[in-house]
Amino acid sequence: MNKSIVYVLVCVFLWALIPVVSKLGQNGLDNHQFLFWSSLSSLLFFLGIGIYKKNIAHLYKISKNKWLKAISLGFLGTYLYYVLLYFGYANAPGMEVLIVQYSWPILVAVLSLIILREKLTTPKVISILWGF
Repeated sequence: MNKSIVYVLVCVFLWALIPVVSKLGQNGLDNHQFLFWSSLSSLLFFLGIGIYKKNIAHLYKISKNKWLKAISLGFLGTYLYYVLLYFGYANAPGMEVLIVQYSWPILVAVLSLIILREKLTTPKVISILWGF
């Protein structure tokens, strides 16, 4: 089996565990605490990979402007999204939250029509429906 296919299957399997881990992990933690610990574990994991591959020096070459953009987008894409997602998993049935969570590609497509003034084509509609 191709190495990339194995990685994709592992990724899909781990992604499918998010509702279960979120429900179990929030027994003694609130949304912010759970996000802190999950983000810290991700940081340590990828920092370990960076140290192993000797790519840490690259972080010092990134400009302050790019760091500020990354932090701003990280606030929206990581903090705000996951705090609300974990709040949903803590207060609603996991399957309902999962369905709402997987509606983001539709939202991205709709917002691209409005913000970026992209045209809605048949392949885009089919891709959105197939992806959902």
